[in-house]
Amino acid sequence: MNNQKNLAAIGVFVIVGLILSISGIVALTSSSLFSKTLRGVTFFNESVTGLNIGAPTKFKGVVIGKVVKIGFQRTASSNQSWIRVEFEVDINQAVSLGAYAGFDTQMQISESINRGLRANLATESMVTGIRYIELEYSTNAPEPIFFNENPGFIEIPSRPSALAGLAES
Repeated sequence: MNNQKNLAAIGVFVIVGLILSISGIVALTSSSLFSKTLRGVTFFNESVTGLNIGAPTKFKGVVIGKVVKIGFQRTASSNQSWIRVEFEVDINQAVSLGAYAGFDTQMQISESINRGLRANLATESMVTGIRYIELEYSTNAPEPIFFNENPGFIEIPSRPSALAGLAES
């Protein structure tokens, strides 16, 4: 009888230990618990053919996030439709890869935008036509157009892509 109580206690101890071990491993390996994510949005006045949900968001060629939603947004003032692209940037990943561009606070982002930070569509491959969002500083950046209708998102102004520039000329 006493032996059965000891075996039951050992069994409970082993099961609780396994559950705690598995929970600890899941918690430590889950990057979402420790990642700091920036939710960004940008607007394009050109075709986004080749840009898909899950496409990379890069800073100077380094992947720091991904596109999470593509849709339309109409401006109230001009009744014009823009293509709205929402993306996420993993701040921890950007910092660890050395691609940090001052995305920590709204003030730092505003300063970066004033220094020329813009989002544009870049082409991954001319053969496949796959595109991604490139965040980069531009010395001849166009004046930012802000919609200011996006609570919870950091709005990064866009600039025309190289393909759009070729089409215009």
